[in-house]
Parts: sequence; C-alpha cells; structure tokens
Amino acid sequence: METNNISKFRELLRKGEVNFSYKKIDGTIREARGTLDFNMIPEESHPIGTGKATSDSTISYFDLDKNAWRSLRADNLISFGE
Repeated sequence: METNNISKFRELLRKGEVNFSYKKIDGTIREARGTLDFNMIPEESHPIGTGKATSDSTISYFDLDKNAWRSLRADNLISFGE
C-alpha cells in the first residue's frame, strides 16, 4: 500500500474506530476493527512508556473486538474504511 494511504490509515486510527483488513504472517486475511483513540481504549490498557522505538514498517493498534493491542506490517495492509 502507498505511503500516503498508510499515513491516512494511521490518522484515522488516531481519530476513532477503523475497519480494515490485512494479510497475517501465515498468509491468512484478517478483518479487524481497531483504534488509537485513547477515549475508546480502556484506561487499564493505555500504554505506559516502555521506551520501545516505533517503526514506519509496523502499525500498532488497539483491537476493539479482542480488547488487546495488536500490530501488523504496514506493507500487509489491504484495505480500510471509516
């Protein structure tokens, strides 16, 4: 997926709930519903500064269905919508 689309996807995650799909490492397609909007993430799941470096190649998100943090490789993102 193009860099502009990855940037838009990250922006949408910060603003609220996003439905999207991506290819997992095992090759299966995963449909997900996630966010980076802290108003939608339970307080006990808010990250505490870990000092971990972020990467442009990986996208972390809070999975609203699994109620847990997940990540995906940016180049495996297939589609997303608001």
